[in-house]
Amino acid sequence: MDRRAIVIDCDPGKDDAVAIWVAAASPELEILRVTTVGGNVGLARTTANALAILGVAGRADVPVHAGCPLPLLRPQATAESVHGTTGIDGADLPPARTAPAPGHGAVMLVEAVMGARGPITIAALAPLTNLAVALAMEPRIAERVERLVIMGGGFAMANMTAFAEFNVYVDPHAAAVVLRSGAPITLVPLDVTRRVLATEPWLARLEALGRTAPRATAGMYRASPDLALHDPCVIAWLLRPDLFESRPAHVAVVTEEGAEVGRTVMVEGKAPNARVLLGVDSAGVLDLVAERLARL
Repeated sequence: MDRRAIVIDCDPGKDDAVAIWVAAASPELEILRVTTVGGNVGLARTTANALAILGVAGRADVPVHAGCPLPLLRPQATAESVHGTTGIDGADLPPARTAPAPGHGAVMLVEAVMGARGPITIAALAPLTNLAVALAMEPRIAERVERLVIMGGGFAMANMTAFAEFNVYVDPHAAAVVLRSGAPITLVPLDVTRRVLATEPWLARLEALGRTAPRATAGMYRASPDLALHDPCVIAWLLRPDLFESRPAHVAVVTEEGAEVGRTVMVEGKAPNARVLLGVDSAGVLDLVAERLARL
């Protein structure tokens, strides 16, 4: 089997946790490294969470590199009201037995892409600060990366303000840099992720498996007001793109301060810079996620 080599850039976060577990349980994917950024909670917690999550998956061998603690220009915004003070409230995971690997997350993204012997994909599940810094350091990663799959933005939906999705809102300037980079981008917006919900029957199905990762997933989602499987949709697309509908579009980000800062818009008449997912087989994604979590 040909395995897709991936780097996961994340800010765990309950849905980041599930995405990492699904990736770790999928023989189709090879996780080369994980980079973390300040987002759902602060950088120290997102990094510790990533280490603990990989430990549950039996992947303590995957290096975790801490990256940018703050957005490029704006004040930090976090989401403890959604993910709890730890970022993974309700998971009840054992603490990690490993420490973060040396090297800044942005530097490690550059190293991973430029040093790769074959195609490499970045699964971006967080504010895009690390990626923007990496592109500033080495713009050639835009042409070297096989695909950049981003959970971010929303067109008919928002979750941070009336206009903006969390990841883009936290660092809109970074999102603008990435979207302008010329990298081959697949964008996974709220328009898709909000249709894939951790319903009570699905959570009960996970609990019945009696294994650590599905049980922790049920615990985290029961402790949170947000039932959407945002970040797992990125990994689901990598595994089963047939579960999604998409179209090419030119996506821009509002970076000017004001009510619409962080808003993503599709601009008609401009050359596409992303493939935007706009439809999803929700039941198919939920079945895929449950099947992979059952392995952990």
